[in-house]
Amino acid sequence: MKSWFKTHIFSSTIILIVAYLILNALLFVQGLRFRFFIHQFIVTICILGIIIGLIQIIKRLKRQRMRIISYIVLAFAIVLFAFPAALPGLMFYLGQKETIAYIDGVKYSVHQVEFLDRFLYYYDYKNFFISGSKLRIEDFYPGCTYGDPIRTVYDQYGHGTVVMGQGG
Repeated sequence: MKSWFKTHIFSSTIILIVAYLILNALLFVQGLRFRFFIHQFIVTICILGIIIGLIQIIKRLKRQRMRIISYIVLAFAIVLFAFPAALPGLMFYLGQKETIAYIDGVKYSVHQVEFLDRFLYYYDYKNFFISGSKLRIEDFYPGCTYGDPIRTVYDQYGHGTVVMGQGG
């Protein structure tokens, strides 16, 4: 079985994607979600698996001319995809972070999104891989400043109340 996964990397990657989507849906139904670094890891593995799997499929082609044409088409497709995906990909890996924070003795999983402004989204911490899916607290730092944020606290129904800063 292990050798099948090694010789069929593209198919193994498709199986991983389907399993990840099913697991993600099951977590969502339970009111949970994967922490962000899990998403980053899975996306990286899937991109590499697809590229390596396609190279593996091309290597199996019998005709040399067809193999060369396939490598050129694959290289062209990777370059064509890389340019439009560069900025969103950069923001996916560098513009977002996740950490743990304690507020009033409660442990939260904090998702930070930063581009022109900084947003901190606080979710219930469940374990190292999983957090709650309901937003509990949101901090907004206009212009990526480090002063006092505009803090919005959400109840269990998703209704937000500004408790700090000059929002609302």
